[in-house]
Amino acid sequence: MPASTFRVDAVAGVMAVLNTYRTSNPTKLRAVYSARPAGPAFEKPCAYVGTRDETTTHDSGIRTRTLTGLQVVLLDTFPDNAQTADRLDILVDGLQDAFTAAPHMLGNNTVAAVTNVNDTEVTMGEAIYRAVVFTLSAAVAQEGRL
Repeated sequence: MPASTFRVDAVAGVMAVLNTYRTSNPTKLRAVYSARPAGPAFEKPCAYVGTRDETTTHDSGIRTRTLTGLQVVLLDTFPDNAQTADRLDILVDGLQDAFTAAPHMLGNNTVAAVTNVNDTEVTMGEAIYRAVVFTLSAAVAQEGRL
């Protein structure tokens, strides 16, 4: 029986959307990571794949895996003035469009979309960053099991 690649495929799909956007908008999104970057030496603004919360049920030889909390986190510095204050808002608007244009990013059998966008802060070491968290709709995979 082949090993499941559900989570790996989901992260790869999100990364594909983020990297496509970054390639088209290199000054708006400077770096993309598949997990939270380590330390303060990373380019900003950036995006990374955050939590991958999942529920699993088993029934009659079928394992159903549901990603209930797949998140993308955008990080930026806090703005020093009004000109830079909207930099992250512009990025959020652009990525909303990018995710909407890729409903099958998590695989052909799954439709995903951004369901929540939350402003927050992320602390890394002694640094605090302005952040926005995108939460994607639940993605489901049904896998046959003996």
